Amino acid sequence: EMNPNFWQSFKTVTNPAKDERFDPQALEEFKTAMKKLFQPGQMNQDLPAPVMCVHRERENNLPLYIGTGDALMSMLRTFKNIRDQLKITTIFESGGFACKWTCVTEEGKVNEGFHTFHVDLTRQYCLYTKQGYDEMACVKLKPQFDRDCFPKERKPQLEAWQANGELPYVIGRDWFASEAYTWTLRSTIFMWSCAILTVFLRWFGTARGWDWVNEPVILLVTISTSGAYALRSDFMAMKWRIVPWLQKVRKLKIMGIQTPFEVYFIIRLLGTCFQTVTIQNNAWFMVGAVQENDNVLCLWTFLWEHSSFGFLAKSTWTTLVTPRRLAILFWCLSTTQLVWPLVTGMPWQRGGTRAFPPKDAQTTDSGRLLNAAGCTIALEAHHKDFMTFWSKLVQYFLEAWGVSLTTCTYGESVGKLALASGLRYVGSTSMSYQLRLINEIIAFKKGFYLNTDTGLELLPQGWELRSLEEFQKLAETQMNRVTFIMLCKLALQMNLQITFIIINRIQEGREHISLRKILGGDITRIEVFAFISISSLLVTFLPEVVDVYDVVRAFLSMRTAIKETVFKLGMNNEVYATNDFVVDDGSIQSMIYSGKDLKQKYYRALRKVCQMVFITIFCLWLVGYALLKVIMSVECENGAWEFHESCLDPILCVNQAGQP
Repeated sequence: EMNPNFWQSFKTVTNPAKDERFDPQALEEFKTAMKKLFQPGQMNQDLPAPVMCVHRERENNLPLYIGTGDALMSMLRTFKNIRDQLKITTIFESGGFACKWTCVTEEGKVNEGFHTFHVDLTRQYCLYTKQGYDEMACVKLKPQFDRDCFPKERKPQLEAWQANGELPYVIGRDWFASEAYTWTLRSTIFMWSCAILTVFLRWFGTARGWDWVNEPVILLVTISTSGAYALRSDFMAMKWRIVPWLQKVRKLKIMGIQTPFEVYFIIRLLGTCFQTVTIQNNAWFMVGAVQENDNVLCLWTFLWEHSSFGFLAKSTWTTLVTPRRLAILFWCLSTTQLVWPLVTGMPWQRGGTRAFPPKDAQTTDSGRLLNAAGCTIALEAHHKDFMTFWSKLVQYFLEAWGVSLTTCTYGESVGKLALASGLRYVGSTSMSYQLRLINEIIAFKKGFYLNTDTGLELLPQGWELRSLEEFQKLAETQMNRVTFIMLCKLALQMNLQITFIIINRIQEGREHISLRKILGGDITRIEVFAFISISSLLVTFLPEVVDVYDVVRAFLSMRTAIKETVFKLGMNNEVYATNDFVVDDGSIQSMIYSGKDLKQKYYRALRKVCQMVFITIFCLWLVGYALLKVIMSVECENGAWEFHESCLDPILCVNQAGQP
């Protein structure tokens, strides 16, 4: 039974066999399905009621876009006004988009939501705004659209690209990575040259009796000079990466909070400034600790003897673990921030081709990139990697001991050198871009490329393994930061510097100055520099903790999506996926993966995350204890505190130093 509204909206088709909108085969299959559903065992009998074929005509005056999948996706990337008109909120690389739908109920309530669509880049589609019970952007295969709809007129909707000269495709992250690499390398060399030259200047100048080399103004000049060059390098390197980064990462976040680009820009450059301060200040502090070794040795020994390590012999703190030796050791450990990125990120051989192939590619009207042979260029399928110093070391000496031989790309090298020189603006792209890429791989099941007649085509096969491979790159980058920044440069240095601050306050007779008086302005120049040093270490430390949290959350989300396949195929040696890619000579090579490869990569990622979490917890304990120590030392009457014995009285060491 149909109500009057139905008969007002729909018209009956008396002869569907002659109507091109209806498929006779589909009609017969529908009848068969109804018989199986309502008349089981009576397939040879007709349905009790005839099947009616009806249609409804409704005029839609909104634009219609017709083209191949890649042409439509290119159009959506290029023209914001079209995205806004279609209420498209997100574009997923080259194969899909998310749009907003709205629905008005009979009571007048507006319901909203989001829907995602996938497209085959090689097939013809029609993109339009669907109207009816709900309204949203919709994409249909052209043959299906032609059967369902009749466009009033055909217009070449995509010719506008030729008029405005915009590039209707996503720029690859590695296209201009070699240019960004140059700036990050220069910044690394300049930053650490300033730190090392300051160390040699103070040692040489002190030996020659030049008192001015130990004046704080030298540190200020070093920080200002290196900081200015770092800011310029950070900005110039980002100019070569900002377009592909923003095409992928549309929502910018700082410590999990979404921020406008201007705020993001300023905060990241401030992060670069703080990184500069920590690098230069750690070098300055190391020399000062060496010079003050004999003056602080008594209080140093006193604090260690009353700590949890008091069971060791007193000679341990006067001959073995002295302020001089520990300061030099911790500074050398902090230089791993420089050494490891250089040996794993710099090419072994200088020169050679660094240009990414699409720079010289031809662009079609639809935005597709073609090589000289006329085949589509699959941007992510090009492997432009190189051997590094570490690669050569592994190849000649360590590979026989089970160390895996790895290469590096210029895109990965930019992230490593940004770590070395403390460039937080360009360095932030390594994490945010990678997180977004992993989410897209999982959401749209984007696997590996397969060589077809039309070129390399992205298929769903192996998407679980590909997500693990991309996560490995992310985890490796963050693991380096956790090890070299959080542990070696921040956590260890903060504990050592706070110990020296406590000793200095006792020697200066300021152990009775409370925190309230310090905040009220009763503070010396040395305490000001100490405050700046500790603050820069702490401000640099907190974002690293948040980044670890984001990586762990990304792993848990990925694990939920892939664990069923991992454990189902984990013991299978059969072919699981094939990855075709282009090498330097232009030929296409393949890599074949099995279920065991998938499971091994999963456990490798799991181990990396566990290691990262363990080191982070250890660093949090070190930093937390250091802050507790400085707070309690201010509250204690004699300015000294240790967890093992609480407040201490170092009066003997003070008298030996000749202080009142």
